[in-house]
Amino acid sequence: MSHSLWPLRRDHHSRKASFLLVLAIAGMLASASADAADRVEVTAQIVPSNGGQHAELQIIARVQPGWHIYSITQKPGGPKPTRVNLIASDHYRLLGQFVAVPPATVHHYDFWPDLDVEEHEDQVMWSAPVEAIGPDGWRGVTIAGDVKGQVCKDLCVNFSQSFEAKATKELLNTTISGSPMKATEGKPTSTLSAAPVFHIGEILIQLGSAMLAGLLLNVMPCVLPVIGLKVMSFVQQAGESRKRIFSLNAWFSLGLMSVFWALATLAVGVRLATQGDMEFGWGEQFQFSAFNIVLTSVVFAFALSFLGIWEVPIPGFIGASSANEAAEREGAAGAFIKGILATLLATPCVGPLLIPATTWAIQQPVWMTYTAFTFIGLGMATPYLAIGAYPRLISFLPKPGNWMVTFKQIMGFVLLGTVVWLFSSLSEQYHTQVLSLLTAIGFACWVTGRLSITASRSVRLQSWAWAVGTVAYVAIVAFSTDRLAAPIATIAIAFAISIWILMQISEDTSLKSKAWCWSAAIAVLLLSTTVSYLALQHAELPWEPFTRAGLDKYLRNGQTVLVDFTADW
Repeated sequence: MSHSLWPLRRDHHSRKASFLLVLAIAGMLASASADAADRVEVTAQIVPSNGGQHAELQIIARVQPGWHIYSITQKPGGPKPTRVNLIASDHYRLLGQFVAVPPATVHHYDFWPDLDVEEHEDQVMWSAPVEAIGPDGWRGVTIAGDVKGQVCKDLCVNFSQSFEAKATKELLNTTISGSPMKATEGKPTSTLSAAPVFHIGEILIQLGSAMLAGLLLNVMPCVLPVIGLKVMSFVQQAGESRKRIFSLNAWFSLGLMSVFWALATLAVGVRLATQGDMEFGWGEQFQFSAFNIVLTSVVFAFALSFLGIWEVPIPGFIGASSANEAAEREGAAGAFIKGILATLLATPCVGPLLIPATTWAIQQPVWMTYTAFTFIGLGMATPYLAIGAYPRLISFLPKPGNWMVTFKQIMGFVLLGTVVWLFSSLSEQYHTQVLSLLTAIGFACWVTGRLSITASRSVRLQSWAWAVGTVAYVAIVAFSTDRLAAPIATIAIAFAISIWILMQISEDTSLKSKAWCWSAAIAVLLLSTTVSYLALQHAELPWEPFTRAGLDKYLRNGQTVLVDFTADW
């Protein structure tokens, strides 16, 4: 439930519309991250060990009851492991690996089959041998660092807790005799994390699983509409040379692969930008409202194209309104875009092996992340590359004919069902705006679809300008949070309409018609300016988020206050 005050500026709804909900797979509620500090408390100290002959760094994490964190040795392919990072210093060196006391408790979950999930509850202490460097020993030495990971209950929240460890009095009063100790497990490093160590066998198994996961995406329901159109393009290719068939399928596969590379780049970028605090996994682009809105609009436009309202201006992309035209040769650009669309529609689907494959991939070094996503893409592209290399594999398909038009239209209705599904995933606050945008897109498709084959270049440009301008104007008015955006857009579109009206005047136009054109152009400009001015003058009352102090201030000043209560049940 929320409530607001007037008379200050109302911006709580506009802020909601402008925020993009960027969530990690294991951190579904970003708003809860502010409470992570209350879930995990981290302290550290340097104590003597082995009868005072050595020193030991102890890092203690206390977890709120009912919550848990994951171990620093958690294997890849599952939850995010906890990481202990130390800031490099010339005053100490780390002599060994951290050991957890008590050891992690192992659990097993259905969504991570055959994986040991290592969890710590209540309290865990990580300890490692350390050595002071310098004549003063541990006096004045501080070991600083942080502990990062996920704390989970019904949901998971990323946490990052810093610590500073100093020597205890007991250690300072202890004389550590003998020569400086040698590092027992390699050279000291600036950080120590639970980084996975790979063997060639493990890498091959993970990449094989990734490729199989990609192959299985081809039978997921999300991607079937576009795959159906790809099957139709196979029919269109009948009789083509083997070289051309392979080229078109290679272009389709390249479009498909480009999306996987983009997802890998996004995953790596998020991880590097947040220093590992946040990870971007499979399908998480659907948590961006803007992405969902754009994809809904694109799928809706393609659905109208499949139904014959308009034609995508790419040679051979889907064919046209007759069987002969439907058999038109597919173009490289059309094949490439089909590959992109097929993969975008596949991303909300979670096929077998996909979550383990992508979870493992995003936790690896950059080169391995790209390699794993490439193998997922290769798995999805394998059938098309195989058909391109051996066209006889689809010899069972019927010859081109009128059935292709019916098939295309059926796929159009399937895509409309996809639009309904995408629309249902949007927050309710966007429903009106998105319906307005889809109406504008439908109008734009209808305008371009009315163009005749013999239309001149200028007529085509004007129609496309009207179509694009309509969609842009509705998008600005519907989604912009700036109170000046709609009036400015209205004046701009009115100016464009006035220019178009004046462009209808030619040398052969009568004086009376010229007068009507000029009058109409001026009237459009005056009307739009007046409406925009009145809209600004009578705009929505300025509101402010509710606070008790703000309410008391207005009441002390004798002002009438309107409190707006809203709730989302």
